Amino acid sequence: YDSKNCDVYNFHKFCKINSKGRPSGENWLNQGAYDDLDAAIAFGELDHYDVLLIDESQVIQKKGWNSLIKAFKNKKIIAMCDISQAFEYEEPVDLDFLETQLETKALLLSTSLRVPKKVCNRMKLFNTPNYLVVNPRELEDDSLNEIIVVKQEEELKKVIFSLRAENIKYEDICVLTPPSLSVPSELVPQGILIQNIGKFRGMEKPIVIILPTNTMSEIEFFCAYSRATSRCIVILDAFNLKHGGYGKLGKDLIERKADYIENILQVALTSVSRSEERRVGKECRSRWSP
Repeated sequence: YDSKNCDVYNFHKFCKINSKGRPSGENWLNQGAYDDLDAAIAFGELDHYDVLLIDESQVIQKKGWNSLIKAFKNKKIIAMCDISQAFEYEEPVDLDFLETQLETKALLLSTSLRVPKKVCNRMKLFNTPNYLVVNPRELEDDSLNEIIVVKQEEELKKVIFSLRAENIKYEDICVLTPPSLSVPSELVPQGILIQNIGKFRGMEKPIVIILPTNTMSEIEFFCAYSRATSRCIVILDAFNLKHGGYGKLGKDLIERKADYIENILQVALTSVSRSEERRVGKECRSRWSP
């Protein structure tokens, strides 16, 4: 990244800076950006590069790949691709397409080093690879914690407090959510990153806290789990679990922890009932006191 001979951009930023001031338009991400890429190529903006290195290459649409391959004809292209981390709305390309266009066979990386072994094993619930994935790390039981609670936001505060008590730095912690969920800033101390799962793809943190919604996709779960290098903590709502939420993860937890989940909900219901009784009793005493 610090090399004077290397320029680093995300795809859409590169298209933007080479747009020559043309208006973006409402559909710029899916169409305008690719028009700007073609314009940049026509103006010779890529001619001075010798090598194209692309991470998360599955999310560049076919028309973009056709343009890049034409621009880098007789030059080297190195592409990293993980189709299991591509969202449907991105119109992703598959490995067969890339192999055909780049005229080469993919080198499959079968050794998983970044994520803890327990997290790696759990990720296979969301996406089962068609080749053997080996994780040589030691199996650490506390590297994955799927917590079932009634109030997710309250548990989030407790988890952060507990991590701080372990002297874990805030900058080593990230809270990941799907786009549909917004975490109030007052719940998370300054220094802890709150990020959309899709935007955090390709990045990592030692501690990842996942705050899922009941409709989160298997791809979003897979991406979120895979961002943790030391510990992955998932906070799940017991009510959503009981009523079929969280996809494959929810089904697995219900099968293994049905009684535990039911007990949590019963305790919460009893607590609410007692609280309501105290409130009504207090109102009655206030009403009839002289």
